[in-house]
Amino acid sequence: MRSYRCAAVVMFATMGGAVPVVAAAQPSDLFGDKTLSGWRASVRSSGTWDSNVRLAGPGGDADVGSWLGAEAARLWQTPRTRVTLALDGAVVRYRTSRDLDRDSYTALLQATRRLSRRATGTFDFRGESALTNRTIGVGGDGPLLAGMAGIRTQSAVSTLVYRSSRATTVGFRGGYQHVAYDTPGLLGGWSATAGGQFGRRAGRGSVLQLDYEARRSEIAARASSSYRASGAWELRLGERVDARFTGGVAVADLEGIGAVAIDAPDVPTTRDVATVGGAVLRLHRTRDRLDAEYQRSIGQLFGRETPELFTTDAVSLAYDRAVTTGLHLRALARQVWGVQRGAADHRLQTTEGLAELRYLARRGLVYNLSVLTSRRADVLTVDGRRVTLGVGYGWSQLRSIPPTTDLQ
Repeated sequence: MRSYRCAAVVMFATMGGAVPVVAAAQPSDLFGDKTLSGWRASVRSSGTWDSNVRLAGPGGDADVGSWLGAEAARLWQTPRTRVTLALDGAVVRYRTSRDLDRDSYTALLQATRRLSRRATGTFDFRGESALTNRTIGVGGDGPLLAGMAGIRTQSAVSTLVYRSSRATTVGFRGGYQHVAYDTPGLLGGWSATAGGQFGRRAGRGSVLQLDYEARRSEIAARASSSYRASGAWELRLGERVDARFTGGVAVADLEGIGAVAIDAPDVPTTRDVATVGGAVLRLHRTRDRLDAEYQRSIGQLFGRETPELFTTDAVSLAYDRAVTTGLHLRALARQVWGVQRGAADHRLQTTEGLAELRYLARRGLVYNLSVLTSRRADVLTVDGRRVTLGVGYGWSQLRSIPPTTDLQ
């Protein structure tokens, strides 16, 4: 079956920002590298009208909603330590679709510590509760869901990088993630990873890397173990073009389910071997930037109706341009294919396209016009179209202060 969804969104917001139509990756540092220490606070509110609030079928339920959010962030920095703490909360209410009412939050803690002249350690913790229309895979966001669902996630990642020479680095990392969906039938679980990386500068603008990662995950009481060995090549093709190529092999073992329940059929452990990797190409100029990316991975998907292994291929193309002072254009296209291992007829495919025009006026007021289209093909889908209109206002404050000395 196939499903189609279109959205035309007109948003008026402030520096606090409107809720994005397509979820974008969070920046690695909320304050930027040039900010020494400081704090940030913002309050945002908006009202929306949605022609198909559930995205579950053609001619779905229309509803009016209200959204109120607030954010607070603090940055501490010393010559050897940098710590960022951020809290973001929002209250979403609908007039008739009360089951979609949500009190969402995001908590973030980032810490970087220079342990010595050659060693640096980092720690990143994120907790979130929100509405989503996406699955989560090994490589990040996976294919789209058939509708909207509540999700709660907690993740922690820690890294240690040691520079043994000017041209050589060795890194170690470990992470944990827990995912839970509120919608019955959408499976959640946990995953833990550990890995290492060896990198060496091969020449001017060129770096070679070797990477190994072990992952353990469990969805619906069915566990899987995977091991990936890969190599990467980063190079600069000119003053404005950067590229990264990755390739490797992954071995995934999906454990049987004969011991889960007495009456359950005996399903033996299965092993799959797949090629993984990807490529990234970035073109950056003074006023615009173009990113093209391809990624291939294997593993279980959080948010699916089955805990089986899936091979996922994702292609994305993003373009950003500063048209004039205050006027910004962004376009994004993304295509995802997923195939269940051992069941070639169980395929899923999603396509997304986003065009956004944003104008930053005086006193922090932002006008935003966005158009989103999406298409989903799977064995469990329905057609759906959506139009959303919104208006909002907010306040934001960013202030830098002298670096503190209480962190050493």
